[in-house]
Formats: sequence, C-alpha cells, structure tokens
Amino acid sequence: MKIGHIKKLNLLFDVKNWNRIAGHTKVFDRFCDLYENLSDEQIDLILELIERYTWITTNDYNSRLANLIDGIDKTLLNTIKNIYLFPAINFKDVDKTKSGNAIMYMLPPLKNCVNGYENINFSQLNSFDELTALELKDDELLFVVDDYIGTGNTVIETLKEVSKNTSISDEKLRVLSIVIQKDGLELLKNKGVKVLYSEVVMKGISEYYHGEVLEKNVQTMLEIEKRIPKVGSFSFGYGHSESLVTMIKTPNNTFPIFWKNHKKSGEEYKAPFPRF
Repeated sequence: MKIGHIKKLNLLFDVKNWNRIAGHTKVFDRFCDLYENLSDEQIDLILELIERYTWITTNDYNSRLANLIDGIDKTLLNTIKNIYLFPAINFKDVDKTKSGNAIMYMLPPLKNCVNGYENINFSQLNSFDELTALELKDDELLFVVDDYIGTGNTVIETLKEVSKNTSISDEKLRVLSIVIQKDGLELLKNKGVKVLYSEVVMKGISEYYHGEVLEKNVQTMLEIEKRIPKVGSFSFGYGHSESLVTMIKTPNNTFPIFWKNHKKSGEEYKAPFPRF
C-alpha cells in the first residue's frame, strides 16, 4: 500500500466531513486494514467509490426528514388533518423491526418544527391488518416510509397490500425515503407513485464508467469480493444495486466489501461499515 493512498483517504474523510462523525477513527482504521489486503489497483477503485459514498448518521435524519415533509404542496397540506404512517416492509417480514419503523417514530415530533404541520396529527399503523382496515378520509394521507429504498421491490410489495384498501387513492398516498436508488425511483415513478426523497444515488460502477474502463472495474471488484466469505447473492450489493450508502445501518444493497468482513491468509478483518 502506498503512502499516497492513506493521504487520499485522509483527504476524503476531511472533504466529506467524516472526521466530525463519532466513530470515524474506527472506520478509517478498518479502511486501512482493507487496503493492506488489496492491490494498488483495487485500492484505487475503492478510493473512487468512497468519493461517491454517502454516510448519513442518526444526527442527519431529523434535518433531512424535516426538509422532506416541508416539500409537500402547501395547498394540499392545508386540507389535511391526519397523516398515517406505515413502514415499507414485505408481508413475510411483518414481525421484524425494519428501518421504516424508526422513521415512523422520528416523524411526529417534527410537526413542531415544520410550518403547516402544527395542527396535523400523525398516526402509526403497525400491522397489515390495520392498514387494510383503515378508512382513509378526504382530509387524511398515508405515508409509506423508509430511510433507504434500493431496488424498490420492498415498497412495491407494500403497495400491493395498500392497493387492497380501496379508500387509499393515489392522490392520498406518498412514499417517503431519505435516500433512494435511481433504479428504485424510476420503478416507482413508472407505476405512478408519488415519492418524497432527500437524495438519489446511482450504481457505483456501472453508471459511472463505460467501455473498457467499466469492464476493468467490474473485474477488479469481482477480484476484491473473492476475499469475502459466502458473498453469494450480495455480490455487487443485493439486487446488483451497486449502492454506496450507510445509514443507521448499511443496506445490503451496498457493495459488500464495505459491510461484510473479509479474509486474507485465514485471518478475518472487520468491514468499514458493518451492518451489525
């Protein structure tokens, strides 16, 4: 590993303000461990990916969520008295706590911080039974919420259940997420879903490179992933999302080298942004 790689990593942490995030030294040290186990060409690719990497901490959630709900058309908002919240979740995962549940708890206190929400009540729906039994009135909205949307498939599965409730029209439905993958956004928009989001992210390799450079970087990442035990279906991120995102928890859509431990000579090394 070249000294220049460490200097570049230091510069990126500074430029991206990661040095101000609690725990950043551990993340930095884990990147250094990773670099020790990669070739110079592989390190160069990882550094390029870090340039596009989004690290959103819990401290960022409130401001981003406040800006999101502040973006709703005020003419519509003036007619609303209640907003129901439901997490983006697969029916089979209904008993699991997902990131959308965290967003449901963060949104209600923001009504005191965002103009137009002072007299609006937030109500949480905690089961699909509650969702399908809901009688949505003219002065009510439904938000399907998450902190990150990747392929969009989980949201689509949630919306299939929403569609069983005839009182919920497209005009009364919003999908809200802090970060959304470009593919997921296009999928939802093509289905006529209204989406509120703070940031759109693209595939970290295939949407930034072309031709021979693309082919080379794909092969380089495949070589990097050989160091990850049982990478399986998470190669290039779940759904081949090629995401570069860490939220409260790193989505499995992110390139696994950033969140799964890797090995060299039988020794295991901690990932920079482990999921658990």
